[in-house]
Amino acid sequence: MGRGVTCGAVTGAYMVLGLKNDTSGSFSEAKARIKATMKKFDEFFTAQYGSLLCKELTGYDLSVPGEAEKASKAGVFDTICPHLVSSSVEIIDTKI
Repeated sequence: MGRGVTCGAVTGAYMVLGLKNDTSGSFSEAKARIKATMKKFDEFFTAQYGSLLCKELTGYDLSVPGEAEKASKAGVFDTICPHLVSSSVEIIDTKI
């Protein structure tokens, strides 16, 4: 996501959840099932990290010029972000 509000690990998890969900029935029924699964994911992720927002999880607002460079120099993309991706996978694999 890079410059978005929602953590990229979270949005990636949403894509996986969309692919894993049963899409049979009407579009609105499938959409409701996917939304319910996303909500469940959000609850687990937020319970663990306190937020779904990139700037709250990393301490950097990547929408502000220069912040991505600061985050990179601080090692955020090599430490915090991979951990959030790993945790997202674990939540999907074990709790959903």
